[in-house]
Amino acid sequence: MIAIRIINFTYLQILIKTVKTSNMKLFYFLLLFTFSFLLQTQTAKADDLIKVELVGNNNCNGQLEVGIWVRASAFATSDFEIGTSSLFFNFDPAVVTYSSYNEVQFSATATQGTTSNWADQRIDVHPGCGLISLVLQKKEGGSNNYLLSKDEPILVGKIEFDILTANTDPGISLNGGFTSFNSSMSNDGTVSKTLEDYPILTDYACCSNGAVANVGLKAMLGGPYNNSTQLMNDDLRNLKHIPYNDPYVSLGFDYINYNDGSSMINPTTALANKGIHSIVDWVFLKVYNVIDPTMIVTAQPALIKRNGEIVSLDGQTPIRFANFNSCTFSIAIYHRNHLGIQTKANGVSFSQGGSNLLDFTSASVQLEASTQNDINGVYALFPGDANFDASIDAADRSIVWNARNTTGYLSSDVSLDGFCDASDRSFVWNFRNKSGVQLP
Repeated sequence: MIAIRIINFTYLQILIKTVKTSNMKLFYFLLLFTFSFLLQTQTAKADDLIKVELVGNNNCNGQLEVGIWVRASAFATSDFEIGTSSLFFNFDPAVVTYSSYNEVQFSATATQGTTSNWADQRIDVHPGCGLISLVLQKKEGGSNNYLLSKDEPILVGKIEFDILTANTDPGISLNGGFTSFNSSMSNDGTVSKTLEDYPILTDYACCSNGAVANVGLKAMLGGPYNNSTQLMNDDLRNLKHIPYNDPYVSLGFDYINYNDGSSMINPTTALANKGIHSIVDWVFLKVYNVIDPTMIVTAQPALIKRNGEIVSLDGQTPIRFANFNSCTFSIAIYHRNHLGIQTKANGVSFSQGGSNLLDFTSASVQLEASTQNDINGVYALFPGDANFDASIDAADRSIVWNARNTTGYLSSDVSLDGFCDASDRSFVWNFRNKSGVQLP
């Protein structure tokens, strides 16, 4: 890996903004690129590495939105700060044309740190050459830097393109040769960080053209999980404690593109003994827009089987998400007394057609601000969140203790065996101070 020491581009970029003719703009762009070849190189340390990710969202209506995410590389030794930096992007002008840009972080209104030290981002576009220059700029003399985390990517902003040729590679990529992340020191033009790799946008196609998408989901609830069988116990079903009606309505869940208060379809069949395919309990799913993680695409209840498969309310049909345009998204799974989990905010990509399985029991699935319990290589949601506040603490211990020796469909029954007893108290104590994904 190479760390680059390079002349600060700020003044040339100001010239590009002020010149009036397209030929002059092109001249200064080329001049700007020429300066990038005046390099002095030195070996980069692991803590110098930056990871940039490009996430596409095709709305199937002639527009492509590209989210720019940045974080400290997983290979970095620790989190670190950056100052004023410049990013360059290429695109194919025969396939897409630039439409607009919305900054999110690294701006005067950024939520991280003291905002007064940062100015609004500046973007320059040369459509004929397929070039975009983006500057993340601190105010002159500003002392506040931006902390990059290894675990939590930061959404820099969103570039919107108009699509000229559908389902064709738009050639959108980060130009690693000219992108420069400055050090956290004052704006002296020193680039002390380098890129882990040079990302290319791959999720540019319209995934389902506004139709529904079939997605296979698998997860394990740690409370009823049986390590010897590698299945969940279905005691609640055997004891006929599982309600026919969706229990998440009473917990205050919001439903998006789905009717709240739903019931099982033919509950006698859904709750019949089907061996490893028998139902264990209800769960709740949310799908998030990968470009704007605060936007919920759909939110709905579902059922989970002993083998971890999550299915629709008939107990067997794969989950179908409505109004689903993008091939890339973020999914969260919630349970009424287990800690919620969510895939990384910058999304999981699925192919169009074929088998789409997201297996939360595997270590390969990266989670957003949450962890699972590793049970001999099988990952399961932590049991013990009896009051469903995304943490296991003294309040949960109190609920479980006060409900001891009771039976039924209970929030205090975190083992899901139909009884609130010593096993539930053990779970809540052993997993104390664990936290999961908050319900938005």
